[in-house]
Amino acid sequence: MGVGFDNIDVAAATAHGILVSNTPGVLDDTTADFAFALLLAAARRVTEADAFVRSGMETLEPGIDDRS
Repeated sequence: MGVGFDNIDVAAATAHGILVSNTPGVLDDTTADFAFALLLAAARRVTEADAFVRSGMETLEPGIDDRS
C-alpha cells in the first residue's frame, strides 16, 4: 500500500487519455481524523447501537422495556 503514484499504471492511464496527478500532504489531517473516528466508533460500538435503536428495542432505563 502506498500513496501518490505507487499503485497507478501511469503509462496505461496516459494511453487511455486519463490524467494522473498527485497532491502530497493534502489529506494527511483528514485521513488521521477519519482513522481516529473509526477507532472511536469501534470502541463505542456505534454501529451496534445504531442498529439497536433503529430496531425499536431502545429502552427508557437499562433493563426496562417500555413496549406494551
